[in-house]
Amino acid sequence: FLYLPYVGLVVFAVTSVVPLVALPSRAVIITTTVLVCAFSGLTWTRQRVWSSNEVLWQTTLEDHPNAQGALHGYGSALIESGRYIEAITYLRRVLDDPGIGHDRRAVVARELGFAHISLGQVSDAITRFEESLAASPTGMAHQNLGVVLLRLDRLSEAVPLATQYLTKI
Repeated sequence: FLYLPYVGLVVFAVTSVVPLVALPSRAVIITTTVLVCAFSGLTWTRQRVWSSNEVLWQTTLEDHPNAQGALHGYGSALIESGRYIEAITYLRRVLDDPGIGHDRRAVVARELGFAHISLGQVSDAITRFEESLAASPTGMAHQNLGVVLLRLDRLSEAVPLATQYLTKI
């Protein structure tokens, strides 16, 4: 991903250098050195974006503020760093998009449920885990909801989910 945007520049540079081959080799060396330095500088500048998942997704959001993937990625990175309140804002924006697919809705709702449960917001977590389960009834969705209900001593609701979880794995 770092070099792909520069393919056009490399093609331009190579086609520009080819006619210079007839010139003294000093001109070719200087041109090549300048191009290598320029590309190295551009790569070094772009490398900052790849320093962490959080920086990568934050930079992507600056360029594409409503992209589902970037919102989801940044929200996930915030969860990884324990910044649950901030993560909730970005993950909710993904779920608010009417064009979101079922699989992404399930994953984002599950992550949002995890953020809520980490903050002790049990009812919000249950709502999100149920949304995840409704979007895509995977074993993970059954497990998450079942664990929360079990912690609340709602055994009669948790057991069927645990049974369904076991059939999904």
